[in-house]
Amino acid sequence: DVTRAQVRTDVGTAEMTFPLTTPNLWGIIQWGRIIRIHEYGVPSWVGVATEREWTDAGVTLHLKSAEWLLQKSITGQGLAFPAGTRSGAIAYGLFASGYLVNRLYRPIRPGIFDGTKTRFKEPYNYADCWTELKNLADEDGADVWVDDKLYCHYRDMRGTDKRTTVKLREGLHLVNVKVSDSIEDTLTKAIALGKG
Repeated sequence: DVTRAQVRTDVGTAEMTFPLTTPNLWGIIQWGRIIRIHEYGVPSWVGVATEREWTDAGVTLHLKSAEWLLQKSITGQGLAFPAGTRSGAIAYGLFASGYLVNRLYRPIRPGIFDGTKTRFKEPYNYADCWTELKNLADEDGADVWVDDKLYCHYRDMRGTDKRTTVKLREGLHLVNVKVSDSIEDTLTKAIALGKG
């Protein structure tokens, strides 16, 4: 029994329930256990066990996507980049300083950091790695994520645009999909585009 939510440039969540009779149950549901979810027809998902919920029917394991591991990884003091540095180089610098240098346990490895926007930013002093990567991506319209093989990527666009070649059909490819929007989102976008 599995549910999951992927969020663009943010931490997603998943839940899975195991019966109490599951072999090696205690080993499966340990804190910090990295779990991959593979389902036919959708990209694989990887997350970390962060919460357990026990009932007489079984244990529900709550997971956060691997991006969660980048939180609370703090960069050093005075991490600065020359004016006009590409966003990919800045993202890699944040990842290396906050995660690779300042963590003992590092399951996430550097992937592709090829963002092309040039940046003019103040130094990053003791900044949270994930918060700054996310802010950088949001400001540049880029994507930052950790893939199912635990590689962190920062790119101008994630994946390839297949809208012209792939047609999704409701009930076949799209099952129980919900789309929601709000007036706040619409107003924020209109203001950002100068139409508000």
